[in-house]
Amino acid sequence: MATTAVLSRFGASDRAQLAADAGRLIERLRKHGGGPNGGVTRLVYSPEWQAAMADIEEWLLESGLAVRHDAVGSRFGRLQGESSSVVLSGSHTDSVKQGGAYDGTLGVVIAGCAIGWLARNMGKPARTLEVFANCEEESSRFASNFWGSRALTGRIAPGETDRLTDENGVTIGSAMRACGLDPAAIPSAHRKDLGAYVEPHIEQGPVLVESRDVIGVVDRVVGVRVIRVTLHGVSGHAGTVPMANRHDPLAGAAEIMSGAETIARRMGPPAVATVGSIAAKPGGFNQVPGEATFTVDFRHTDSDVLDGLE
Repeated sequence: MATTAVLSRFGASDRAQLAADAGRLIERLRKHGGGPNGGVTRLVYSPEWQAAMADIEEWLLESGLAVRHDAVGSRFGRLQGESSSVVLSGSHTDSVKQGGAYDGTLGVVIAGCAIGWLARNMGKPARTLEVFANCEEESSRFASNFWGSRALTGRIAPGETDRLTDENGVTIGSAMRACGLDPAAIPSAHRKDLGAYVEPHIEQGPVLVESRDVIGVVDRVVGVRVIRVTLHGVSGHAGTVPMANRHDPLAGAAEIMSGAETIARRMGPPAVATVGSIAAKPGGFNQVPGEATFTVDFRHTDSDVLDGLE
């Protein structure tokens, strides 16, 4: 005689319990890299990153999931299913400098709460479910271009661990070894058992708030082009070099930066252009700069448009 499975109902008490659990974990993770103004700086392979990953591991184990890490340090909490095909869900654990406490972290917590509840209430799923705490996404310490995801897809090239360095000259390979990870094992992180990926993420702009929507579904992903520009001029004394005789690279940089913003505004959404860093040398307040370096971050959903912007 055939039987019909009865699904447990996800009710108000479940929702309240998960919300409380999520809030406690987010506050716990905020302490790792949290600053006085509420921002979080948690760069990949830093002590703050290691502490956050240890807390995530402990939480996943408490949720009844099988926990492991891959060669680049991403964490996985697994609920084995009937099929070996994996539905992966989560987000990143690193941050930009003084970033939001919910950026990335909320996606890991949402996935962990959902899969943990399913483990406690629904038993073995048809497909294997895994929580994904991605080691790196922001490129805020190394220009590593989605390090954790590229490891999963086998797209980290030989030699990258020795070429990529942070602002202090530390290679990403050295940073990995300091965390007990072996750069030579990176190929082992490549996975071929992934059937689907779902990433919950807090919106980091005002669009949903302004439209009074609670949630949005992403149907396109923007591409990113980052250009580093260095202009050379002639350094001189601020009080004695006449304006007509100056070759000030910082003044030229200002015109280029203004032009980049003008182009993006004229194109309209989804085009954006951002100058996020700028430096002048020698850097004295009473010196005409001899060199100016800045970055321009272009983003758009159309690669042809990005080619044109670049």
